Amino acid sequence: MTSQKAFLVCLLFFAVMAQAQSNLVQLISPAGEYIGGGQTYYTTNQVDIGISGAASTVTITAFGFTMTLDGSGPSDLTVGQYSNAERFPLNGSAPGLSVAGNGRDCTNVCGSFQVFEIQTNGTGQVV
Repeated sequence: MTSQKAFLVCLLFFAVMAQAQSNLVQLISPAGEYIGGGQTYYTTNQVDIGISGAASTVTITAFGFTMTLDGSGPSDLTVGQYSNAERFPLNGSAPGLSVAGNGRDCTNVCGSFQVFEIQTNGTGQVV
């Protein structure tokens, strides 16, 4: 991957909202970015959204992509903006991010994501 493409991947931003049932997933891919193909993806259709994991690491599926979001170090994800996210699971103490799908993957992932709401059940699993 060229440094230009790596830079564009670093500009990837994710906005994810999880409620009792997931109701919004948005993926914004800048022009020329490899994984998302420079498109903006948005859905509120619950049939198109899958969400699983615990409060520390959440996996979201939508649009043919699998996106994994990880809290900083051992911390659980909470409502807020996560900047300077690094490739999950190699993120160490930084927030983690991984995006793959539609036949595309990249090893130089960094960026930011935002959690608007997150709920877990009694066993700590995201609902």
